[in-house]
Amino acid sequence: LSAPAQGAALAGTISLAAQASDNVGVERVVFLIDGVAVSAVSAPPYAYAWDSKQHADGPAAITARAYDAAGNTVEARVTVALDNAAPALGPITVSALSSTTANISWTANEPADALVEFGTSTAYGLQVRDAALAAAHTLLLTGLSPAITYHYRVRSKDALGNEAVSADAVFNTPDTLSPMVSLTAPVE
Repeated sequence: LSAPAQGAALAGTISLAAQASDNVGVERVVFLIDGVAVSAVSAPPYAYAWDSKQHADGPAAITARAYDAAGNTVEARVTVALDNAAPALGPITVSALSSTTANISWTANEPADALVEFGTSTAYGLQVRDAALAAAHTLLLTGLSPAITYHYRVRSKDALGNEAVSADAVFNTPDTLSPMVSLTAPVE
């Protein structure tokens, strides 16, 4: 097997590749996942794009078995770790809310990046991002206006590209503007 590498952490579509040779000729190379054939390739390059989402997360044994015309076989095997699950997001909270700023905090069950999309509608339009992979996140939203309802959602993507997206939520910035008054009667 020339791909994937032993012990690799993988997700999504995985390129399986093997090299095979024989003194007379290779008839086919069969790719197996945990002993179950998923593809047979009869000519080089011996490659197959496997959708790993069809397999449970965790360890998976990938085997390339080469056959010659006489029925002789040889195989190579690697074990990889599959992770197609998006991070699980913990409680999302709004804190340090002022008329112009807010902190949005949440946790993920595995290291992931952080993104908050926000705006005055579910079209959002604004975002704050932290590309560092971590389990706990707090992002500061700035440039808010007083007495406005803001929509927001959070997104976290793990190192393998699996992404979790929260539902839409809202918060209201406080009204810090004093009312204005002027006397209209009596007239001087």
